[in-house]
Amino acid sequence: MTGSVVSDANAPHCPTCGYSLLGLTEHRCPECGAAFDPEYAAFAVHLLPWERPETGSALRRVLRTLIRASFHPARYFENVSNRKDRRIDRAGKLVAAFVTISFGFLVAEYLASKVVFFLRLVAKYHRPTKALDSVWKFAGYDWSQQPAFWLMQVACDVVTVCVLAALVRWVYRGRIGALRWVDLVAAYSLAVAMLAFLWAGCQFVLAVFHGAIEIDGVVAGVSWAEVAVFLSLHWFACRRLLQLNRWMSVGMLIVGWVVQDASGRAVFFLFKPILLW
Repeated sequence: MTGSVVSDANAPHCPTCGYSLLGLTEHRCPECGAAFDPEYAAFAVHLLPWERPETGSALRRVLRTLIRASFHPARYFENVSNRKDRRIDRAGKLVAAFVTISFGFLVAEYLASKVVFFLRLVAKYHRPTKALDSVWKFAGYDWSQQPAFWLMQVACDVVTVCVLAALVRWVYRGRIGALRWVDLVAAYSLAVAMLAFLWAGCQFVLAVFHGAIEIDGVVAGVSWAEVAVFLSLHWFACRRLLQLNRWMSVGMLIVGWVVQDASGRAVFFLFKPILLW
């Protein structure tokens, strides 16, 4: 590899330790001794932020990947489809990070809602849990079982992602090349964090402004918004990652909706004894 391949600003770095690989004459990192692909500079631009340790800490790289996948899904899936081997490095850790972030969103919303509860109690507002009561009654649950309901929400999204990735892997195995099932799960797992963030944010808004909005309509809207966000991400995956045409993409959207609905029903059936306890 020579210094003319890339500029200093875009110089590739060792995937193991982050040492600059610019200007090397052999395909081995002089810092840590790890061998690297001689064509690394050519496809490094397609790596996800998570896969570039030289760009910062693990948490920072996960958050940057989440932001890119959320606000630039086309670019996110293109990064995966245009890479040399199409695999997502350390996909298992990436999935675990997304699920952890998702659960963190829900825990943060729970604590924030309780703070609002006590503030309203101190201020002697009427029924500080009115919004939460309305939400759970509309959904058929008791608000005191809130943690179980949150866990069910994350479980539903995780099951949806895993099942959908398995179906895509099986149906389009000729198109995805070296992309493994775990890589597809990592590509789709951003939906877990984004849907949890959406739900937690709306729940907190309901808890704060319970007297100024129509609870039933908002809850129904949030439920459909979750499905819409997931299906929009699935659409970009079909178009950019699998490179399907319009009609095949529409077909996969329908499959995604069916999987989302079936996963929700299956998880609810498993959690029903806990929710009704």
